[in-house]
Amino acid sequence: MLFTTTAREPEDVAAGNRACSRACGTASCRPAGSRSRACGSGQGWLPPRFIRWLQFLAMFGAFATLVACKQDSGSSPAPSPSAKSVNIPDLRAKAEQGDAQAQAALAKLYVEGQQLPADYKQSAIWARKAAEQGVADGQYTLAMIIEAGRGGTNTEADAVFWYSKAAAQGHMEAQYSLALMHATGRGTPKNKEESVKWFRAAAEQGLAMAQFNLAQRYQFGQGTPTNFVEAYKWFSLAAKQGIPDATRECERLRSSLSPEQIAEAERGAAAFVVKRPEALRNQ
Repeated sequence: MLFTTTAREPEDVAAGNRACSRACGTASCRPAGSRSRACGSGQGWLPPRFIRWLQFLAMFGAFATLVACKQDSGSSPAPSPSAKSVNIPDLRAKAEQGDAQAQAALAKLYVEGQQLPADYKQSAIWARKAAEQGVADGQYTLAMIIEAGRGGTNTEADAVFWYSKAAAQGHMEAQYSLALMHATGRGTPKNKEESVKWFRAAAEQGLAMAQFNLAQRYQFGQGTPTNFVEAYKWFSLAAKQGIPDATRECERLRSSLSPEQIAEAERGAAAFVVKRPEALRNQ
């Protein structure tokens, strides 16, 4: 059973949807700071810290470890597709020689725990080396580790700093995470307009949950004027990518729109073209 978020305003949704939206592709969570429900049924209420780790692992594809998201049948979740096999000694040698891309790749492997034992301390070390050389993947990995509470003395403000660096380079997951930080006031003052800016950047690159969250901003008039046509358009795009709540929101909005407005929204969705990061940086 999925728990919908449609009755809540978007800041509540943004605060609560991080774990399950990334692990299961839905927006089905409770607000951060409350006791959170897992995606699957029969799993009980989970403490916020576990949900934060669920989100952290899920973003890196470690779905096989997420017992809270197993299906109603009781079977274990399907493992994520294996990452392309890499030559670890060669990658490590390049990283030790200062190759920033190799450092970022090594950091991600340590987080995933698929070809190397999971080691968040080592991941943070290599991610920071790559981040300081300007590699967006390294900046994003470092921000995720910090946000998940594994960044030593680093704070959520440090996570925002590195998310911002990666987001400015067009990293869509960093843009989405940064939008959520602005929406909930974590590590930075709450800023609805800035949140919409980064949701839009990620949505225009095709990130489904960013499209869903942007649609909600138009639906509730948070950080942008209320616009049900735009909300329908972005919900429709998210629905095409398999977000169940987006399909339900489209149906709900239909009663508030004229046939002409629905047609306009559907034309907008049909005309949507994913933007490359370079195009977004030049806007």
